[in-house]
Amino acid sequence: MSFTRIGHLLFPAGQVDRVGEALRVAVQQCRNHQELGDSEINDALVLDRWQLRTLRITGFRGVAKPFVWRIPGPGNVVLVHAENGAGKSSLSDGLRVTLHGGIRHCPAFVHDDLRRQQPLNHDVTSAAVDVELLGDKAHQLKLNWRLGPAPTADAQPAERCTASWSMPGTAEAERHVLGSRWAETVAAHRPVISYDELNHHLRDAARLSRFCTEALALGPNWSSLHAYISRRLEVAVRAAEQWAELRRNVAAELTTLDAELTEQHPLVEPPEPVALPDLGADVGNWFTQVFGDSNVVELPAPIRPDLRIRLTEAFADTADAMAGYRRARNSVRNAAPIGETPGETIAAIRQLLATTGGEQACCPLCATETGWPGISRTSRELQAIDEEFALVKHLMTELARLLGGEVRLALEAAEQLPGVDAVARELTHLVRPLRGRHELRGELDEAWPLLIKLLADDSFEARVLQVLDALISTADVPGYWHRSRARICRQLADFHADQGDVANNVETWRAALDRLIGAYEQVRDNRVRSLAADIEAVLRDFLPDTGFAGLQMSITGTLGEPERAELMLRFGERLASAGALSAGQFNALMLSVLLGSNAAGPFRFLVLDDPVHALDETRIQVLCRHLARLAEQDRQVVVFTHNEQLLNELADTIPTATRMALARDDDGEHVLNDVTYPWQALLTDAKELTKSGQALTELTVATLSLAFCRQALDAVARGMAREWARRHPGPHPLLEAIDRSGPTSTALKKLRGLIGQGHPGGALIQDLLDGGKLRNLNAAGHGNAEELSELSIHDVRRDIDYFEQFCADLVEAVRAEQ
Repeated sequence: MSFTRIGHLLFPAGQVDRVGEALRVAVQQCRNHQELGDSEINDALVLDRWQLRTLRITGFRGVAKPFVWRIPGPGNVVLVHAENGAGKSSLSDGLRVTLHGGIRHCPAFVHDDLRRQQPLNHDVTSAAVDVELLGDKAHQLKLNWRLGPAPTADAQPAERCTASWSMPGTAEAERHVLGSRWAETVAAHRPVISYDELNHHLRDAARLSRFCTEALALGPNWSSLHAYISRRLEVAVRAAEQWAELRRNVAAELTTLDAELTEQHPLVEPPEPVALPDLGADVGNWFTQVFGDSNVVELPAPIRPDLRIRLTEAFADTADAMAGYRRARNSVRNAAPIGETPGETIAAIRQLLATTGGEQACCPLCATETGWPGISRTSRELQAIDEEFALVKHLMTELARLLGGEVRLALEAAEQLPGVDAVARELTHLVRPLRGRHELRGELDEAWPLLIKLLADDSFEARVLQVLDALISTADVPGYWHRSRARICRQLADFHADQGDVANNVETWRAALDRLIGAYEQVRDNRVRSLAADIEAVLRDFLPDTGFAGLQMSITGTLGEPERAELMLRFGERLASAGALSAGQFNALMLSVLLGSNAAGPFRFLVLDDPVHALDETRIQVLCRHLARLAEQDRQVVVFTHNEQLLNELADTIPTATRMALARDDDGEHVLNDVTYPWQALLTDAKELTKSGQALTELTVATLSLAFCRQALDAVARGMAREWARRHPGPHPLLEAIDRSGPTSTALKKLRGLIGQGHPGGALIQDLLDGGKLRNLNAAGHGNAEELSELSIHDVRRDIDYFEQFCADLVEAVRAEQ
């Protein structure tokens, strides 16, 4: 089903709402993304009605050498009779493979059991099948299937199928590779029904289900639309979920911001809470109304009023601790080296003394006695130094963090503040080395001397406090609060501008998906009822004596899900599945399904390969009547069979059927001869006699060959008399006279009288009678060796060709009459 037709169902002209607009976009997008070549060639197929013209095969299955068949046109049934192994299934499978676009679509090549066929003939390395189709509008389709050798021993043969489409008046055809859309269209109408499909493939429930769903001819476009809309819905749902999560995060950030600023600036009146918008609101307009044109760039926070107090306390505590540390170092008796020893070294010495008990005669670090006796006796004093040093190190670390963190940021912000900008830049330069300080290691840490310097500088603390006072006095806490809120809420405005339309379309796409599925199911159910009715109409003819009361076809599943078709037959009050039928009834069901599904579509032809497996005489007659109806509808029907009963029944049901014989000659090449009329076989026998290598004399060959020709003329006269009488009902005394006629010339003259002198066939007969060609036939009939001896084999062949052309022209003239 085309996108255009689907669009008419989904959004009728003048009735496009929001959901319809979404569906229109989906249809357009899917149409734009489909394979252009596959779409074009599929459109060419469905916009015309096609008949078979020519089949060319080489290297495929049993056809090793090139074989060409120009197939008779519509309005007739062509019966191809062949014994098993003659190659009739090779011809039908070649047609099927090429029409479907590859061997994967032909059941004979996908079995996993012993019935699996090999596409390549065992004597060749490549195969080719060409099929020519002619449309009612004089368009031409040429399908070319090629199978080359496999690139490696483990690989599959290289397969390619293309189609060229030409219109009247165009010099060059468009060539396309056949794709999935073409295969779907062909599969829906089954122009070729293989023996394997009738008798094996469709007995599998899953395959029968797939066949029935394909026969609905819904095509892949519905699935493409479903996949597209499902993806859009998934994206919309994900965007809506992201919006909800972002809104929760923004609310949490605002709560945290309000709590922190309320704590840091207790004298500032907190603003009213922000009422966040919903997804469907105009978020951009909301943001403008709430925050105006606020600058939402990341801004430094206002100086906390307690920073001044904390800095003053930190300086005082650190200075006091440092003084106590120095006093402790100076109070140690008889330990002159202690005054220059770093605190961390003193801590290590104290730990050594605690471990060894202070009994060593020399220092355990430098192995000297200088000053060691005094130190070893002062472990208690060293412990006091160590404790003071730990306190100093802690306070120095805290001071470094404060100066390198909050104070540095405040000083950097003050660089833009007139009046203190120069001082702020100088102070910033001093404290920048303390940025990122965590834990000081001790007096050996590179930041320790800087901190000692800053503590010793009486003006440093005063200048920092001066800058902080200036910042505190000019701080705009409400403005910062407002801008910080705007910065947080900007996330909602930005997301909504980028993804808002997508997130807002969740319900639209969900409704579009529901509408698509509803339209699909309505179309599918209508087609199910129509297909079931077509199948049931045929099946009633096949099962007239079984109590068959109707067919039920049901489909489970829907668009986007696996669909399964099931056929149930009703016999009175009893329902039976396909698996409960006998072999003959099942074959009748399969023929009904295939004939019913082929009733409409782009193909004017139907090809069947051995369709009467397990059918009795009554059901064979039913099949023949259905094929006759197809021919009456100007359809082209080709039947491959080895069943003599089917041949005879079709000949009785369809007197105008064309009969052909498929066989192999002595060289193994396939030969397809027209044997519709007895005269054809007789002339074929006459030709065989004239071939070289015969053991007969030329006189005997001439006598027998011309005798066959005479019998052929008698046969064509009787056959055309019956054909003319069938087309012109009524009493025809000459018809009986022709059947009783003796001489060939008499039969031909009476046929001329029957059809009329002005009939084209009458003119042909008169030309034959006037041409003297019958003289040699009379000589052969009377055994006149003297006259026949003057004939060469070349002359005999020329006469045979003449009589063959006469018979063909006479048949065409009689059958062409309406």
